Amino acid sequence: MEKQFYPEVGETLYKGTLSNGLQIIVLPRSGFTKKLCYFVTDFGAIHRQFTMDGKDYTVPAGIAHYLEHKLFDMPGRDVTEEFAKLGASPNAFTSYDMTAYYFSCTEHFAENLSLLLEFVTTPYFTDESVKKEQGIIGQEIDMNRDNPDTQIFEMLVQNLYNNHPIRVPIAGTVESIQDITAQTLGISFDPTAALESAWAIGHDARRNIFELQQDIEQAKAAPSAFYSVENSADLTPIDNILATLEKSAYRAPSDAYIV
Repeated sequence: MEKQFYPEVGETLYKGTLSNGLQIIVLPRSGFTKKLCYFVTDFGAIHRQFTMDGKDYTVPAGIAHYLEHKLFDMPGRDVTEEFAKLGASPNAFTSYDMTAYYFSCTEHFAENLSLLLEFVTTPYFTDESVKKEQGIIGQEIDMNRDNPDTQIFEMLVQNLYNNHPIRVPIAGTVESIQDITAQTLGISFDPTAALESAWAIGHDARRNIFELQQDIEQAKAAPSAFYSVENSADLTPIDNILATLEKSAYRAPSDAYIV
């Protein structure tokens, strides 16, 4: 991995790219016990038209935000509860040009990272659950309508752009989300998984980017675990993370990053 030092702020970044296109960014932070991990993909509200396998697609407004909600669904599992049992706080957000899934924790970082990468790469869309989510997102849209700041911003954007998908709110409209189905979500998931992604990790002063060897040993039996290793003089330990990721069923992105 490439080491990049920024003397102005006293920060060192480690950057690398997997052979499958996944970009990795690691940021050790001194004096912090909390660790953060973001999985970010460049699939946002404005990406409503794309070409996949030689075929052109146009998807309903709000589908990136809808996808953000539905990726937390796992068959027979409660992802939020699993994060809570590991002492982590998960969340996600969608903007006009990206979607981010993330968690923060003070311990069990490796297990939480594994869970994050598992649920964002495991699409599970059923007609019933997608239909149910329409009501939830519809309420969110109505709440935004009652927010003066949101309304002022959205009206400003609509006046600035005459013909651009940014004119439509990130969550879409009550009407547009009625056209979102399990099938359209499945179509939209592919370009997300085809994007280039990376993730960055912050460690406190007592732990460094190589200090997770025990976590690796304990998780060798886990099918989708991603870990770094203990104190080392070179970057080989981080390469172990990359190698594990490449060996998994995960198909790397081409326009995303984790910070």
